[in-house]
Amino acid sequence: MARIKINEELIDRIKSGFDLGELFTSIRLGEEEIVSLSHRHDGVCHYVQSPIRNFYYSPLKDLGLKNNNSHLNDFPPYIHLSNDLHIRIDRILYILEMIMKMRNQPNPQLESNEYQYVEDLIPIFEGYVNSFRTGFNSFMEIFVTPHLLVPNDRVEIAEKIFDFIKSSWHPVRYKNGYNDILSAGIYMGLTEGYNYRAWSFILYNERLFLPLFKENEEHPSYEAKFELDIHQVKAKHYAMSYFLDSIASGDVEDLKQEDLEKLLFNR
Repeated sequence: MARIKINEELIDRIKSGFDLGELFTSIRLGEEEIVSLSHRHDGVCHYVQSPIRNFYYSPLKDLGLKNNNSHLNDFPPYIHLSNDLHIRIDRILYILEMIMKMRNQPNPQLESNEYQYVEDLIPIFEGYVNSFRTGFNSFMEIFVTPHLLVPNDRVEIAEKIFDFIKSSWHPVRYKNGYNDILSAGIYMGLTEGYNYRAWSFILYNERLFLPLFKENEEHPSYEAKFELDIHQVKAKHYAMSYFLDSIASGDVEDLKQEDLEKLLFNR
């Protein structure tokens, strides 16, 4: 298969519903399974009731997807490119649009030979996968378990997961330009690891979460959006890389909520 160039035509092909598996066939990362079949979204996301399904598909509403078939089910948020790469369509489009903006600036920030073809994205996706693994495996220990008033209370657990997904399930807004694609990939991987794990609980426990989504649909409470300062992320890139490497090597045994939140969100 011919090498696929990164350009506006590629972005249009993705928005037109072209098979991403075919477009990204050159992306071959590790085959370690991060998400087991019992937590994969693709087998259940089409069949949950509309209050949950509508919220799950909501990030795709503003993408300008051009599929002639109007059913949202044709564009599930996550695509599965390999055992360890689960990424939202809007995240892929955002990375490609970052590259095009950087390339088209009066003083391009990319070297002429950087990110010309799809396979040039592998370093970005490798950083994404490493941080996705950390987010997926640590979600409960960071965002749910420490905050429970009653341990193992299913209703309270559902409320914590729902509160998290309401604040995180939206496009990241980049405030200060497009100047560090690798750092953006790492941040996306971590947040999408958290999101994917949260949605796994929701999609496989529909009856438990449905009342919460129905209530939110009838009386929306808030719609928080992350605003990511790229300059801050660039500074954190090295600290986060060391942090993730330490986890992978076993040098860090326990994730501390306060340390991770300080690293990521300046809390």
